[in-house]
Amino acid sequence: MIKSKQELKKAQLFYLDQDYFSIRFNLKEVVVYNNNFNECFRFEGDKMPNVPLIRTPENEFICYYESASNFFKNGLLSKQENGKFYYTVNNFFKSYCYADEVDKLYLETSQSKFLVNNLIGETFFIKDVFIQEVANKNLMIATSLLDGSELWRLDYNKMIDAENVYGGTFVNFGNKIYLILSSSVKRGLFCIDAKTGKVVDFIPNVYYFLLKDSQNIYVTKEHDIVCKINPETHAMEDWDVRELMKDNGFDGIGDQRSVAMDGIIYLTQTFGAKNAKLGILDINSKELLWKYDFAPECGAVGGIQVSKERIFVHTQDNTLHIFEKA
Repeated sequence: MIKSKQELKKAQLFYLDQDYFSIRFNLKEVVVYNNNFNECFRFEGDKMPNVPLIRTPENEFICYYESASNFFKNGLLSKQENGKFYYTVNNFFKSYCYADEVDKLYLETSQSKFLVNNLIGETFFIKDVFIQEVANKNLMIATSLLDGSELWRLDYNKMIDAENVYGGTFVNFGNKIYLILSSSVKRGLFCIDAKTGKVVDFIPNVYYFLLKDSQNIYVTKEHDIVCKINPETHAMEDWDVRELMKDNGFDGIGDQRSVAMDGIIYLTQTFGAKNAKLGILDINSKELLWKYDFAPECGAVGGIQVSKERIFVHTQDNTLHIFEKA
């Protein structure tokens, strides 16, 4: 399952897609690699902020540092846009703001340009709908990329009929948004039509992590039960992993940073700061394929990302652990 591992000190994964990944070293240098782990190019900046690279459809990389968006083409700086910060650049639209008006977000397509409030939360888009989660306000708002109008907004408190709502974890799949909300009286998974904002289904009593791959949605119930959900039919298959996790030294799966790919869940455990673990669960064969115990000095797990070739785990001691898949 895993053929090798290396540790890079004072390093963080800065970008990952199907063709490239990049690593930031010592807050000052970013190195871009191809999938064979061959260096493509590198660039330096004084105290680069912790914001991700953006890869454009023209195969440029945008890195924001020293108060400018810096465009790199074939490893060379091709242009700079001072005071401009990009969130998204793709074949459909661009989203960006300016350093002197960060509360305003520009949405630009090939035919139009709109100005909306920058809600400083997670964003994504589905076809011609731009969606923002409003940070710390339990709201999700959708804007049309055709005319800039607000299409809908969701109030998490009203959805779950409670004042204190937890969760807000979501993923998008096709034209649907899957959103986990929890309160003292109600909790579960909402399925929302991205065009209309209407709730089209609700699956109660599933919470904790919410993951997706190209085929399925994955959630958990209490007592460490993993659920695989078909996004077309919402048929749900349960897998009780309590004994499997316990037998392999895991305290549970309710407090992990996890990702899913091709029917495999890559989960980490950090209960406290000295027992961090990595486990690989095969949802289809229902087995634990591999596990790894991090050294106590690594501290807690900060994040995990996965590609076809590698697993990247960042730990509290600012070490990037790279596991090469067999």
